[in-house]
Amino acid sequence: MLRNPAYPDNYIAAILEAEENFKYVLIPPIGFLLNRLYKNYGISYILCYPSIELKEEYMKRYVHRGNTDDFTNVFIGRWDTRIKTLDNDENGVRFKLSCGQFLTDIKDKPDTVACPPGQTTIERNKKILELKKMSNIKLSQSCVYLSSYATPFYYYCLDLRIEENKKWVCDLGKLCYEKDILIEIYEVQSLETVFNKMCGVSQNTMLRKLGSKHEVMILIEKGNENV
Repeated sequence: MLRNPAYPDNYIAAILEAEENFKYVLIPPIGFLLNRLYKNYGISYILCYPSIELKEEYMKRYVHRGNTDDFTNVFIGRWDTRIKTLDNDENGVRFKLSCGQFLTDIKDKPDTVACPPGQTTIERNKKILELKKMSNIKLSQSCVYLSSYATPFYYYCLDLRIEENKKWVCDLGKLCYEKDILIEIYEVQSLETVFNKMCGVSQNTMLRKLGSKHEVMILIEKGNENV
């Protein structure tokens, strides 16, 4: 799956909007995202997750409900690390699930937590607009980045606010997956900054800008040895 260059700004904006309509908003416990919500936006959160000794039970749950092997490998393969990270979280209020429990079994417990006052509607709307503006800028200045073990690295700039471009990138991602070619989506400025800081050589030596979708497809069709 290709990364959205507007993330996490677009995701945080959606969370703030959802807060306007719902008492609780359910989101995944992604460490850097929770930290940003808490420190930058004053959003309190509650962590609901299983005890670490329930690894085998949850593996059976994932298999029973039809999750893919990739999904199971991610969540079971990194089980201990994920649970310990949540155990060490200093900002959230924790509710741990015991053997056989589901979220519905503790759905009333969050109401017992005293959370600090949230943002006013005006404050929230202002931040939503700021986040959406930043998301649009990142989408408009995106690029497809083709990585390889050899230089130069190729990239092609495009505006991902345009539906035609979004569909093209999605199809390109599937094609590259089939050909085992690494493709990523970046904000152009971020990509150039990374190369300027890390490579220690002229950016033009390491990065080569492509001028059209056709040039991208030529590289992809030539295969992994050229990309």
